[in-house]
Parts: sequence; C-alpha cells; structure tokens
Amino acid sequence: MTTPAHRHRLPLALTAVGAALALAACGADESPDENGAAPEEEQQEATVDSIEWRNAEIPAEEPGVPEEELQAILEERGDELTETLGARATEELTRMAGVVDPEAATECPDFQHEEGEEFTCTVTFLGEDFDYDVVLGEVGDFTTQYQSGLSEMPVVRDHVEDSIRHQAETEDVHCDMEEVEPVPVDERDQLDIACHALVDDEAEEWAVAPHMSGGIVVAPDYG
Repeated sequence: MTTPAHRHRLPLALTAVGAALALAACGADESPDENGAAPEEEQQEATVDSIEWRNAEIPAEEPGVPEEELQAILEERGDELTETLGARATEELTRMAGVVDPEAATECPDFQHEEGEEFTCTVTFLGEDFDYDVVLGEVGDFTTQYQSGLSEMPVVRDHVEDSIRHQAETEDVHCDMEEVEPVPVDERDQLDIACHALVDDEAEEWAVAPHMSGGIVVAPDYG
C-alpha cells in the first residue's frame, strides 16, 4: 500500500475585511427637504430599526479554529491517497471558513495512480460542494507526490459576523448573505456582502473583502 508524500500548494484564502461607517446626522434642519425626504437623523434611526439584528455573545478572542483542531483533521487521514486528499482538503476548508464541519466528506473519482494524472475530488463542507483539483507527481513504491488546491473557499456567515462582533465589541450584527457562500480563492475585489454592527445606537457598515495571507480580518473603512 503506498503512502502519499504530499508536495502541497496552499491556495490563497479569502478574508472578511470589515469596514465601519458611522451614519452621523448632519442635522440642523429637522424638517423634510423640498423633495419630501426625511431629515438625515430620522433616516439613520429608520435604518437601525429596519435591520434584523442577530444577537450573540462577543467572542473574547479573534474567531477561528485552533491550530490543534486543524492538526487533528490531518492526523485522521489513512494510508490511502484518497484519504490523505480528503483530510487535507477538509483542513484547508476549515482553516478558510473559520469553523469546523464534523460531517465534511470527500469523494474522489477512480484514477490510475500514474505520474502526471489529473483529477478533481469533491468535498462537501457545510452543505456546499467544493472542487479539490489534484495533479500527481512522482509515484514511488511507497510514496506519491502530488500538488492540489481548492478553486473556491467558503465565506461563512457566522464566522464573518463573529469577527465583526469581536472587533466592534457589540453583540448585534447582521450580514446580508447566505449561511455559506463559495468564493473563488483568487478573488481580489470587495465582495458584494453588506454587513452592519449596532454600535452606540448607530448602524455601522462593514465591507467583506479577500485577504491574501488567509484567515479572517476585520477593519474599519471610513471611505
């Protein structure tokens, strides 16, 4: 039975980068303008009231999966190459997502175990399917080298919102997104995800954007 020796290529993970935008009232004139619009202060209060805030405890530390849990996923791999690929793909997805899915599963197609062979495994993580592309390198009697990588990463709502809670120090946060949204790993532009945090009775706006080094980072954006 061959034991795979990986030559692994970690893809770039995306990151949630937060941005706070205080909606301050400019407010000298409290009457509607000539177009019938409400004063800015009233518009701000309506925005706060219209958001369906999701309340949760503020994390004491930056949210994420501890390194020992990530290592435990890798240690669960077996001797078969498919088991190794599944463990490594799951570890990568877990690191990117910032949460653990105990029901994650990997399925790889039949392959000939030959040098230069290419195939794609499918990893089901948090109910979504992710492609894990594999290229086999040198195949020995006991080891197989390979390169592999994900084409998409999961952006997880709970993780994004907890990251904002930690940075904004507030329990009430809302992100307008699906529970899990697959995003290309090479994405560099700000994502079309609107997030808000309730701070001092104001709705602070947060942006979600990729980060080249991986993990989740939130930071204010006053622009």
